[in-house]
Amino acid sequence: MLTSVHHSTTFDWSAFGTGFHFRPALAPLYGSVPLTTGMPIPNPFILTGTEYAYTPRTWGDQRALNAERKKVEKIIRKNAKIKVVTE
Repeated sequence: MLTSVHHSTTFDWSAFGTGFHFRPALAPLYGSVPLTTGMPIPNPFILTGTEYAYTPRTWGDQRALNAERKKVEKIIRKNAKIKVVTE
């Protein structure tokens, strides 16, 4: 049973004749305090190979852009002229 809450970070608990006092020391979040200078924080998306989340509109735009790239590459391959020079 929770007997009292003094502040948002202090809890006093007692049950069966025992007491427990919880006063957590809040540490800063990782990366919020620069511990070293000149060293960048690693990107977890790149390290794990995870892609960024896209909205459906962004996904559709990416598909349209890839389709346009394929069309352009097809035209370039069709118009490409290869010259072989032998000596």
